Amino acid sequence: EITFTRVLHQDDSCQYMQANITLGGSGFSFSHNNVTMTFLHTSCLDCVAASLNKDGKTERFYLFSRRREVEAREAEEFKAQAECLSMPAPVVMDPTKELCPEQVSRDSAPTAGQDA
Repeated sequence: EITFTRVLHQDDSCQYMQANITLGGSGFSFSHNNVTMTFLHTSCLDCVAASLNKDGKTERFYLFSRRREVEAREAEEFKAQAECLSMPAPVVMDPTKELCPEQVSRDSAPTAGQDA
C-alpha cells in the first residue's frame, strides 16, 4: 500500500486529497471504496491513459502527459479510445491556466537537486 495524493483545481482553489492505494497488475485500487484505476496503452511517449472504474463500471477516462498540451494526433487517438470505451468526449484542460502547486510535506527529506 502506498499513499496517493489527488489534486483537484476547482473554482479557483486547489484541493488536496490523500488516499491509500494498492498497486496490482496494470493499475491500482483505492482501499476505502470499490474504485480502481487501470492504465491503457497509448502511442504518446510521455503519456499515460487511465480509466477510472467504480463498481466495475468505467466512470472516467484520463490522458496524463508531462507536457501541458499534447499533439493533435495524440489527442485524436485518446478521443478514439474514449469512444471505444463508450465514454463521453474528453474534456481538455486549458494549457494557459496555472496548475496547482505541489504540496510538500515539511518533514520529508529534500530530493536530489533540492536545498534543505
